[in-house]
Amino acid sequence: MDCPPKKQEMGVLGACSFNNWYSQFEKITIKSFIVPIPNHVLDYLRDDMIIMPRECLDPTEDDDDASEEEIRVSFPEFSTQIRKLLRDKLPNGAFLKTNWHCARDAHWIMPGQTLKVRDVSEVYQLLKASNFSKMDLSPERGFASGFNFCIVLRKWQEINPASEFRCFVRGHTLIAISPRAWPEYYEHIYQQKSDIIRDICTLFKEHIKNRFPLADYVFDVVREKKDVVQLLDFAPFDQQYTNSLAFEWLELEDDEKYPSGGEDEPEFCYLKQDIGIQPKQKHLYGLPLEFTTLASGNSEGSVAQHLTDLGL
Repeated sequence: MDCPPKKQEMGVLGACSFNNWYSQFEKITIKSFIVPIPNHVLDYLRDDMIIMPRECLDPTEDDDDASEEEIRVSFPEFSTQIRKLLRDKLPNGAFLKTNWHCARDAHWIMPGQTLKVRDVSEVYQLLKASNFSKMDLSPERGFASGFNFCIVLRKWQEINPASEFRCFVRGHTLIAISPRAWPEYYEHIYQQKSDIIRDICTLFKEHIKNRFPLADYVFDVVREKKDVVQLLDFAPFDQQYTNSLAFEWLELEDDEKYPSGGEDEPEFCYLKQDIGIQPKQKHLYGLPLEFTTLASGNSEGSVAQHLTDLGL
């Protein structure tokens, strides 16, 4: 039997669930559509079965495998709802996520390794291939979401990774800002650092501070240009759930360095010079463990040698 998370942890996760905060902050974030997941669809998404629903089949092609057809599931109402949203509201594609996460660990399964979905088949493919999505839809997470599991279709927009930032709040005070693309060097960040801090602080003070229900939390933003900042997401102020990027969690939790109730004068940590190409965590998603280990430098030999040993 699954054990529910601690009450405090459940409240923190619940506050950061997309369906619980979107309506309050809709005006400062990307247009999105929330689709509740029925229980029978939820059972399918949790299952390891990889057969796609009937709605994903090309109607012009015959399915010759009778045994496979017998076990193929179908969710006409749920699939139709997704199709209509993609056709009528999101004709240029959508960014898919569940209550807390996007399916970034499954980008490898998509054409061009993008998270942009254009039809219902791609929605099912990402959800079935992503461990992050399965974690969001697990019974344990249900205690935090009130068992209101959902998928979210967000209006697709091209976002420059250099314009994304992660912001840390303690005691309702904005204490730190990190580039999301850490560790990467971007010259414009150094040149515009004061404007970046000011624009993010303005968004925080005018629209988020004392409005989000938690005292300690993390939020992500995109700043495409001067004076234009959009909220992307909220996350727990907790190393168990959130990457601290340019900071260490011990320093973020240091009461002396970041006293609660202080002024919103965040520390902005970024690379001040180019230190060469750094590994990106998302590039390791979907790779066999042996290659992940080799890439991280925790194994003797090289990837090339490993391929040779395998006879490839």
